Amino acid sequence: MKYLFFVSWFRAKEKKLADQIDLDRMIGASSLEESFKVLNDTDYAGFLSGKTYQEIDQVISLEKQSLRKTLEQMGMDKSALDFLFLKNDLIMLAGEIKEKKLNLLEKSVFINKYPDFARILIEKKEFNSLDEIDDLIINYYFKKAIRFCQTTQEKQLASILKKYWLLIKNKKNQNLKVRDSLLIEMEDKIIEKSREKIDGIMPILAFFIKKTRAQYFIKTVLSAKRVGLDSAKTYNLIEKIRTL
Repeated sequence: MKYLFFVSWFRAKEKKLADQIDLDRMIGASSLEESFKVLNDTDYAGFLSGKTYQEIDQVISLEKQSLRKTLEQMGMDKSALDFLFLKNDLIMLAGEIKEKKLNLLEKSVFINKYPDFARILIEKKEFNSLDEIDDLIINYYFKKAIRFCQTTQEKQLASILKKYWLLIKNKKNQNLKVRDSLLIEMEDKIIEKSREKIDGIMPILAFFIKKTRAQYFIKTVLSAKRVGLDSAKTYNLIEKIRTL
């Protein structure tokens, strides 16, 4: 019953995640400012003081840091924390690498945090496209995630991850939509299977999946509002959000 308390804690916390109602309110708001204020009804409420919609990345970062610190204080072990925050870290890392145009001499906090991945990038040296970075990120994620599940006896979750990693590798030469649809399907499967669990890491991972999705939806809605997209185009944009 290693994670029993944490599962209960996260299920209570899940009620404050931005949901479809919040997103509908954000999209329907009369201005960017009003759209941003909707976050006062979510788990980001405590991090909005003095902030504007232009600082949404900072708000998200502050909340993430606070969540990790809280979990550390509650006694969650480091290996579980690293696993739960792995996807978000790798998303940020991929973005930083692309923004720096693959200049690996400029090491970010995420590069320093994952030196084994930094070595992979350095050995690769050149990329034919930025999509190759995503491929490396995905492979690295699955390897680390499966290893964690195997060492902690999370057999069902390890099985799901292995299944979809194999499917993604077999679809490597197909377009990105196929890969992304598999990632979404995998995450949906994890969320579905987690509903019957009262212990283990899977229900907690399901929370992080939902939170990451909500985070990207929020950022997309605010970006759409900033450039004046109407509601229909904003909803269409949200549907195209990639998961990893």
